[in-house]
Amino acid sequence: MGEAFTKIAKEADQILADYSEFTEEIDSSRSGDAWIASNAAFFSEQLGRLAKVARKTNLLDSFEAKATPHPFGTQRILEATDWHDSSSPVIIQKWRRNPHQYPYTSIPNGLKKNIFDYFFRHDVHGELKDESTILLNRGINDPTFFRPPTIVNVALDVANKNNYFGYSDALGNIKTRDAIAALERVRRNQDSITVNNAAVVQGGTAGLDAVLSMLCRKGSRKGCIVAAPTYAPILDDVSHHFDPHILELSDDYGADYERIETMIETGDVSALLISMPHNPYGFRDFDDHLDRLHQACVKNGVFLICDEIIYDEKISRILNPIDYPNLIVISSYSKTYSIAGLKLGHILARQDFLDDFHKHASTTYGSAPSFLYLTATCISAMEKYAHDGNSPNLPKNVVDQFSNPDLITKDFDLWRRLGKVYCDFQNLVSATCSSKLGHIGVDTTLGLDDPSYNVVIRMKGAGSAYKASMEILAKQNVSSMPIECFSPVQEWPRDLRVTTAVRPEQLIAGYTQLVCAIDDIVAAETKAQWLHNDDVQWLDKLGLAGKVEGLNSWGRANRIQTRLQEIFSLAGQASVPENVKRTASLITLRHTWSQVSADERQALVAKLTGRNKYDPNEKLSEVIECLFNRQGHLSDLPPLPDDVKSMLVELAKHPLPNEHGKPELQAVATAELLQGVSLLGNEITDVQKTLKTLDRSQYFGVLAETVEQVKVLEI
Repeated sequence: MGEAFTKIAKEADQILADYSEFTEEIDSSRSGDAWIASNAAFFSEQLGRLAKVARKTNLLDSFEAKATPHPFGTQRILEATDWHDSSSPVIIQKWRRNPHQYPYTSIPNGLKKNIFDYFFRHDVHGELKDESTILLNRGINDPTFFRPPTIVNVALDVANKNNYFGYSDALGNIKTRDAIAALERVRRNQDSITVNNAAVVQGGTAGLDAVLSMLCRKGSRKGCIVAAPTYAPILDDVSHHFDPHILELSDDYGADYERIETMIETGDVSALLISMPHNPYGFRDFDDHLDRLHQACVKNGVFLICDEIIYDEKISRILNPIDYPNLIVISSYSKTYSIAGLKLGHILARQDFLDDFHKHASTTYGSAPSFLYLTATCISAMEKYAHDGNSPNLPKNVVDQFSNPDLITKDFDLWRRLGKVYCDFQNLVSATCSSKLGHIGVDTTLGLDDPSYNVVIRMKGAGSAYKASMEILAKQNVSSMPIECFSPVQEWPRDLRVTTAVRPEQLIAGYTQLVCAIDDIVAAETKAQWLHNDDVQWLDKLGLAGKVEGLNSWGRANRIQTRLQEIFSLAGQASVPENVKRTASLITLRHTWSQVSADERQALVAKLTGRNKYDPNEKLSEVIECLFNRQGHLSDLPPLPDDVKSMLVELAKHPLPNEHGKPELQAVATAELLQGVSLLGNEITDVQKTLKTLDRSQYFGVLAETVEQVKVLEI
C-alpha cells in the first residue's frame, strides 16, 4: 500500500513539473493567459500539498489520533437541546432527539423529507455549523481545493464584459445547443443527434422539476416510478407532481428490473425516473436492462427519465434519444466541473418533446440564465475534445483572450490529469480505510467504483444511522450523511454516505476518524459478546475509552484477539488460551498510558488507584500493580487471575518482548504487531507466510522477523 501512495505522490510531482514548464509559455498581458497563470499557481500549490500528504500518509497514526471535540458539546449535539428548530414537524424533532423512543417507522412517509431538511438546516448549516468540522457530506469536489478548468473562468469573464444578461430562447442559445449536440454525438456515439434534441436548463434539480411539471400538466395519468432509498429532494419533487410509485431497493441498493416492468405495465404511470448514478449508491447494471425497460415504456406510453448526475462511461454512452425515443436525459455539469453554484445543465430528448418543452419553459421560468450560455458552450466544446481529441470549436471572443489556442487544450489536459490523480488518491484512501481499518464496526462498503465521489459505509448492528452520525460528529467532529436522509420506506441497515471529495489532509483525518468512531460505537455495543465478564467490568470501571478521545480501546482489544486467533490457528492450536485472551482484552491499559499526556497522568492515576500521591516517573508496571490491589473506588472489581496479572506486568515492563520472552507474551506482542500492520493498510499475508515457514517450537520467537516486515510496509 505504501507503493500505491508513493506512485500518487510521483504523479503529482510530474504534473507539478509540467505546470512549471507550461507557465513559461504564458503571456500574462492577455486576460486568458493571466487566468491560466492564476490557476496554475493555485493548482501547483494543491499538487504540492497532495504530494506531501501522500508521502507522509500514515493511516494508523490518524486512526488512533485524538479527535477534535466539537465546541458545542456532546450532549447538545446528541439531544439537540436549545435549538431553534420549531420550523420542523414535532415528530421529526422528537425522533431526532430520541430515535429509540420514536422509531423511524413512526414517521409518515410524507414527512420523511423533513429529516433531510433538518439535517442540512440544523446539523450541517445551522446551529452546529463550525469551520473546523470535516464535512464528508459535500457531494462534490471541494471547490476551494479543486477549481474548475480555466476555460470556465474565462467564459464567465467574457460574458460579464459583454453584458450577456438579456432574454434568450426558452430552450437556450442556439450556438450553445449546437455545441451540446456536437458533444452528445461523440460521447453517445449517435450521429443523428442535432440541435433540436438539446435544451439548456438551470441545473439538474431545476431541469428535473421542469420536466416533471411539464409531464404532469400534459398527461392524464398521475403516477411516477421512483426508487427508494434515494436523494430525498428527488422523491419529494416527484410527489409534488405525481403519485409516487415506490420501487423498494434491496439492502445492497439493487433494483428488481422485473418488478419495474410490472409497475410500468399496470397502466397508471406516466414516467419512470432513474438517477445515474443512483444516490447514495447507483444501479451498476442498468445498461444491461435499458432495452427491455424502454420497450416496456414505449408499449405503455411511459417516459423514461434519466437524471444523469455525472457522465459514466459504462452507462451514459448508450443513453440517447435517437435509439430510445421515450428517453429524456437530464445532464448536469456540477460534479464534473465543481461548479454546483452556477446551476447549469441540459436536457437531451426527442424533438417533439422539446417542442412542447419550449412552450412549458417559456410559461414557467422563461429560460436558463443567458449569462451562462457561453460557459455551457465552452464546457461542451472542451468535453468533446476530451472524447475525440479534435481541436475544440470555441467562440472567437473566448479564443482571442489567449496568446495561443494551444494553451487552452494544454491547460485542460493538465486539469484533467490533476483530477485523475486526486481521484486516485481519494479512492485509495477510501478503499484502504474501508477494508483495513474498520475491523469492528464496518460491515461492508458500497460504491468504491461510484464515479460521483460517494461511498456508503454500512455499520454493523441495528439502530439509527442518524443517531450514530450525530455521535460521530460530537466525538470526532466529522460529519457524514445518514441513510435516513434518503427517505427509505422502511427501517434500513445503518448506512452512512461518505463523500471523499475533500482536501487530502481532511480526507485522511476525516475518513480514519469516521471509521474509528464507527468501531467505537459498535464495539461498545457488542463488547459483552467477546470479552470475559470480569474484563468488561474492569474496562468499564476504568473508563479509559472515554478518557482518551479516538483511542478506540474496545476495537483495539478485539483486533488483538482476532490476530491471536490467527496466530494460534497457524500454530496448530484450535483456540487461544484463556489467560492470553484476557490479557489481550486488558492490554488497552498500556496503550492508554502511551496516549495520555504527562499532565493528565496524575489525575488519571489518582482516580484509578485512589492514592493522594503520584510520582511522575512512576512506571506503568507500578501503576498496574496498584490497580491489581483494587484500591480506592476499584475495590469492588473482581480479582484477576495471577497468570493474567503476571502477563500484564511483564508487558508493561517490555512493550515488545525480546526473543527470550515467554511464549504467551510473544503471542500478545505479535498479535499487536500484526493488527498494527493491518491498520497501516497492508495485508498480513506476507507476515503469515513467514510464520508458516517456521517450526512450531520457534513460532513465538518471530518478533524480529515481523518487525523487519513492518519496516518495509510503513506508509
